[in-house]
Amino acid sequence: PMVWFFERESERLQYEIRREPTGEGYELVIRASADEKTVQKVASPSELIERSQDVWNFLLNGGWRPLDSQTPPRG
Repeated sequence: PMVWFFERESERLQYEIRREPTGEGYELVIRASADEKTVQKVASPSELIERSQDVWNFLLNGGWRPLDSQTPPRG
């Protein structure tokens, strides 16, 4: 999986791209807290790239900023 952490003011979220458990597609997962997550499923690599760019832009336009890779997430 590929994982990014974003921050907006005092909030943090995790954005992950991973294979579906069945191996037949991909999942884009946004986790805002332990009990709040959104999962979007896509079938093809081209759809994954397009949807991933949409999600990234949505987060940036919503005021979210990616954390430096050296910054650990707050637990």
